[in-house]
Amino acid sequence: MAETAVTAETVDRRNALDGFDVLRHAAAADAFGHRIHIALAMAWAFFVPLVMIPWAKDVALILLVGWSLARVLFGSVRYAWGPLFRMPLAWLITAWLVWTGLSILWSPAPVWGLDEYKAFRAFLIPILVFPVLFEFRKMLWAFLAGAAIVTVIQLLQVSDLAGLPRDSYSRRSMDRFCAWIAPNPGGLLLAGAFVAHAAWLLAERRGRMAGVHVAGAVLAAIGVLFMNNRGAFVASGIGAALVCMVVVILLPSVRAKVLLVATSIVFGLTCGLYVDEMILGSKISAPIEQRIQRGLDDLKGTAEFEKRPLVSRSLTYRLEVWSALLDDIQDRPLLGTGMGGLWHAFDDHPEFISNDRTGKSKKHKPAYNNHKHGHNSWLFVPATTGLIGMALMWGTLGTAIAGLCRRARRHPEAIVSFGILVVWMIGNVFDSLLLSGSTSCLLIIGLLAAFVPQVGAEP
Repeated sequence: MAETAVTAETVDRRNALDGFDVLRHAAAADAFGHRIHIALAMAWAFFVPLVMIPWAKDVALILLVGWSLARVLFGSVRYAWGPLFRMPLAWLITAWLVWTGLSILWSPAPVWGLDEYKAFRAFLIPILVFPVLFEFRKMLWAFLAGAAIVTVIQLLQVSDLAGLPRDSYSRRSMDRFCAWIAPNPGGLLLAGAFVAHAAWLLAERRGRMAGVHVAGAVLAAIGVLFMNNRGAFVASGIGAALVCMVVVILLPSVRAKVLLVATSIVFGLTCGLYVDEMILGSKISAPIEQRIQRGLDDLKGTAEFEKRPLVSRSLTYRLEVWSALLDDIQDRPLLGTGMGGLWHAFDDHPEFISNDRTGKSKKHKPAYNNHKHGHNSWLFVPATTGLIGMALMWGTLGTAIAGLCRRARRHPEAIVSFGILVVWMIGNVFDSLLLSGSTSCLLIIGLLAAFVPQVGAEP
């Protein structure tokens, strides 16, 4: 990394810099270091959707830690991190991270708490990539490219052209093609990509990349369908609708485009359903209808589901766990159980940790390997870290949304981040995806645009 001569004029210039000016000045002062830094940040974002390679994003994270330390200790651009320490959002997310870690101290299962806490390693990303955040758009493109590769793999699984085998998540009974990714996090990641493309298409006034975003949105939507995850369906629909509302409110000049895109989506879905039913024999829609019908039958308690143990009933199980979480929050409102201690709070509910209600069956298998969380991050956080943890989470998200809305009028990537953040928030109603390393990364991508300094001459 190049060392620049430090003169009185340079020092005065640095002291006068703020916001984007700081980041641009640091990039010019250490061009080589900046190029490596943004390349590592893009590599991390690219590997976030590629969950089938779980170590890839962690390698990128480790390299980012090392390179950031090198630029701080040996480079001439440590001042680039200055604006970060003046941001309420930075202090809120740091407090949330620290408080969650401290909760392990009063957890009845601290070892398990440490295992859950490792999903929060993505919270380091805003600090690590802050000096290159004025090029955040490149990170978004890297994330969307990774998501596109996931859908391409799904299409290859469907077509059998490459001879790719069905993975363990792709159950033939549901016609799932998951590209070796669990459908819950995989569906949410692709839902985030779909809404991101749609938001970018609506918010970009020039429309130079409209064709790319249309193709990307279609590809991501196909990926969501192949994941066949109900939470991803809901997150995609609500996320896209909220993005349209925000764009209409904040960007009046593109209201006609919103109407055109919304109409095109409805027309495209109608044509797609017609082609699927008349030509493909409902090959795409039938598994989705089956998945939705199974959920309704579960809630109604039909004969098929009534005989099943509680942990095998997806929706009913969630409702029971949510009820238990609410009771547990009332018992330990301030501090919670501590990370890793949730199941110890469920001692009065043996059905939550058993594949049969009595535990006497010879085929009895503990279910806590698969059901070790509350299936709802909005309840899991206050249950494990108390109302203090919940306040820090809501404070972080609320501050981020306010910052994104302030930047939305001039920067389309703020709308894109807002859409990703909404998808994450909706998806976590159905699962504690805050404990998934990949979907925690999706949360951070949704927050990053709000970390971009607001002052200074923005590009």
